[in-house]
Amino acid sequence: MKSLTIQLMPELDTSLNEVAVIDLLKSISRYPEVDADDDGERFINLHLFTEDLPTLWADIKSALELNHEIKNWIGKVAVVACEGDEGWDDYLLLAHYDKSEKTVEIG
Repeated sequence: MKSLTIQLMPELDTSLNEVAVIDLLKSISRYPEVDADDDGERFINLHLFTEDLPTLWADIKSALELNHEIKNWIGKVAVVACEGDEGWDDYLLLAHYDKSEKTVEIG
């Protein structure tokens, strides 16, 4: 089983909150494991587990296309990464709020 993590930094844009993203994930029958940390900068990690990372990522992107407000907010506050063939040793960066970061497409 592989993991996809969506890290949210809500302080980058306070127009929405992580509950909207969790609700969106639940709408596609995905229930993330949630953990948060507070070491100077607040962030929330949403961990999703699957045997099929490309399908999971495609499902998330499709759901985001139907909700432009959440999609735009995610684009401002989120980093999305998933495990590669060697687990987290060769993780794949799928999306990043800093558009200068190089991302990859899976699927």
